[in-house]
Amino acid sequence: RDYVSGLGVVRDVENISASSTTITDTLTAYDFDGPALGTLDNPIVVAATPETMSLVSYRGKVAAGPLYFKMTGLFTDNAYAISLTGLSDNADLYVYPDAFTTLGCSSTNTATTDESCNTNTSPAGELFIKIDGSQTTDGAYFVLEANT
Repeated sequence: RDYVSGLGVVRDVENISASSTTITDTLTAYDFDGPALGTLDNPIVVAATPETMSLVSYRGKVAAGPLYFKMTGLFTDNAYAISLTGLSDNADLYVYPDAFTTLGCSSTNTATTDESCNTNTSPAGELFIKIDGSQTTDGAYFVLEANT
């Protein structure tokens, strides 16, 4: 781990011996004194482009708690399959067609079993997603996808 005083971990390398995989997380941006990204009030925005509206993907890591996303630029009022794959530990998936108010679908499998569910986007072409890593001790790596 590379650590910067006053900022925290800026680079983390994790070796997963069971799968002979090395995962490196590097801090690429930091908003000094800004609201924390990935919170309920300030979700990470994943914006689709016209070329990626059918399949939107995000690779990341959730800590031992919730991480919030807002997917934008999706087809409006359209069915999407949302999946959480490549899990390094247990994490659960909750998807909302509105600002984390009305649950559209969820998946709460155990261990590293993939999570997936289906729901429709909002009239604005948005989905709001919560990934819950509270069943982990150190969080979990994941790949989040929304697919028509």
